[in-house]
Amino acid sequence: MNRLLLTISLLLLWTFAAFGQTPVAPLSPAQQKIKLAQAAVERNSEHVQHHNDLAAALVQRAHEAVDPFYYEQANVALQRSFRLAPDNFDAEKISARILLGQHEFTRSLKLAKELNHRSADDIQVYALIADAAIELGDYREAEEAVQWMLNLRYAGASGLARVARLRQLFGDLDGAFEMINAAYEAISPSEAEERAWNRTQAARLALTTGNVRYAEKVLQQALKLFPEYHHALRELAGV
Repeated sequence: MNRLLLTISLLLLWTFAAFGQTPVAPLSPAQQKIKLAQAAVERNSEHVQHHNDLAAALVQRAHEAVDPFYYEQANVALQRSFRLAPDNFDAEKISARILLGQHEFTRSLKLAKELNHRSADDIQVYALIADAAIELGDYREAEEAVQWMLNLRYAGASGLARVARLRQLFGDLDGAFEMINAAYEAISPSEAEERAWNRTQAARLALTTGNVRYAEKVLQQALKLFPEYHHALRELAGV
């Protein structure tokens, strides 16, 4: 059976080569968003939101591919956004996400707090505060931010995932598993990368308890959702 599959694969590769073509990998969710945002920018480069959408898609791609170069590209898109609308709120939020991705946690937390003063009911801002505070070891501030997310009642998967993280940090592993799985159920089926990331986080949690079999199971689930997902492959190597 393996020989048959190998033969078919070789024939397909030979066919592509014979016609001067190579197989094209499907675009990831973030790459699709980048392509759409770039087209929107080309149609109307004076529209602030188009640049913000492009920056947000590039940040998502940085996470997908574990490639910091996309953060640099996202900053370029934001510079164009700020030229059109200085201090625009959405661009500032993306800036805080970039700082998080670049491990500039203190700067990210400072910016997120400033944004929180400007808008006290923005779920994403509370998520930024929680994430930066966790990385800095300030679990009390993180807990307060997550509680605000829950109080606002529409935090959804974002809030539940952060509850799971805090429960893990506080040693409540059963509660962490409950929340990470509840977060998974709350994620839209269309958000493949987010669902794969959730399963990867569940695997990391399982490994802290020594449950290697469950970790492998959810990592395979992540790879089915998002083939060749870097985060899941790295954890699978650990398994």
